[in-house]
Amino acid sequence: MANVNNINIEGAMIIWKNFSGERDKFNPGKRGFSVVIDDTVMADELRQEGWNVKDRPLQEGADDSEQEWTLPVKLNMNRYTQVWLIVGNHKTLLDEDTVSQLDVVDIVNCDISIRPYEWEMNGRTGITAYVDSMYVTIRENKFAEKYADLD
Repeated sequence: MANVNNINIEGAMIIWKNFSGERDKFNPGKRGFSVVIDDTVMADELRQEGWNVKDRPLQEGADDSEQEWTLPVKLNMNRYTQVWLIVGNHKTLLDEDTVSQLDVVDIVNCDISIRPYEWEMNGRTGITAYVDSMYVTIRENKFAEKYADLD
């Protein structure tokens, strides 16, 4: 496989969040989410490199020009992975115990660097996407700014 670089996406749209890693009918119990890719050229290039880009079903009534794809991204909370929570003017590094709060917050912006993991098994190859670093800005609570100086 060729040397594959990180993918850096500003303003990423995050769907199917499972930062807690809870097991349910859609998730085997692994932390992760999917990033929406709405650029045909980018989706094709990523697929050609070996990334696991999936077709996203179109909404009813949508035309073919609204095609989107998703990239499943895994999250391993280790010493190399950084997930930052931004609220107002405060930045907090999340850890294994606190990252699950991203499942329930209203994300207004997400800038993400995705690290490739190249694998080979039984003659097949591919690239699995892992979070390298993430900066997640959430909608601020109405009173957060009023009481911010109490931190």
